[in-house]
Amino acid sequence: QGQPSRVEEEEEELPAAVFARVTCVTTILLVYVCVSMVASIFTTGVHGNLSQIEYCVYPLCFTAFTGLIFGALDSEAAGRRTIKLMRAWWIPQIVIVPYLYWTSDMYVDAVLLFIGFSINSIFWPWLFGAMREILRKRYQGSRTAWSQHYTSR
Repeated sequence: QGQPSRVEEEEEELPAAVFARVTCVTTILLVYVCVSMVASIFTTGVHGNLSQIEYCVYPLCFTAFTGLIFGALDSEAAGRRTIKLMRAWWIPQIVIVPYLYWTSDMYVDAVLLFIGFSINSIFWPWLFGAMREILRKRYQGSRTAWSQHYTSR
């Protein structure tokens, strides 16, 4: 009797199913950024057209992560997947971005970027995870009431 029913579990994880498409689009964006950086390493380097496009797209990754993390506050599973995705994106950046600068003869920048990305790969997932947990605890239950209020208009 104390076990939650399958219907209750499905309702609880509904946001995870809804955000699956957004997660896929975000993943495609992240893969594009990584692949374009690797292509820049072997072609034009930091100053080429591909790198300039990549520098415009790179901030969209953070926007997508912020939307995923704070948009999925109702779903524990979606939040965990987003933090794992963030870690999975930062770890290749530790190698790819400094190597891109190294091959463009920007050695000091490459070393500093290696140190910065190493720190960021730990800091950003931790910060977003901590903010997510604080917001989940603070607004537990009231998010459902707000969403029902706004969708019933």
